Amino acid sequence: MSRVSKFIFFTLIFLIILTLSYAVNRHFISGEEKPFYVELKIAVPNIYPEVASSIKEGDYIIDTQGNRVFRIESVFIKPAEHPVETCDGHIVKAEHPIYK
Repeated sequence: MSRVSKFIFFTLIFLIILTLSYAVNRHFISGEEKPFYVELKIAVPNIYPEVASSIKEGDYIIDTQGNRVFRIESVFIKPAEHPVETCDGHIVKAEHPIYK
C-alpha cells in the first residue's frame, strides 16, 4: 500500500470509530432511561417465620442508597427442608421445626 492509501484507510477507520462512539455515547449517556422488567424467582431458605410472614406482595427490595431495585410480585412460604439420617442409615428430607 502506498502512503496516501494508508492515510486514507486509517482516516476512514478513525471516522468510523468516532461516529460509533458518538452514537453509543448519545444513546447510553443521554439520561433517557428506558424501563425494562426482568422476572426473577428467588428462594430464601431457612429464615424465621416472623421474617417470612413480614414479606408482602407489593413490597420493594431496595439498595443501600434507597433505590427500588426489585418489586415483590408474589410470596410463597413453605417449611424449610433439611437432610436427616434415619436410624437405618438412610438420608431423607425432613421439614425443619422452626425455619420457613
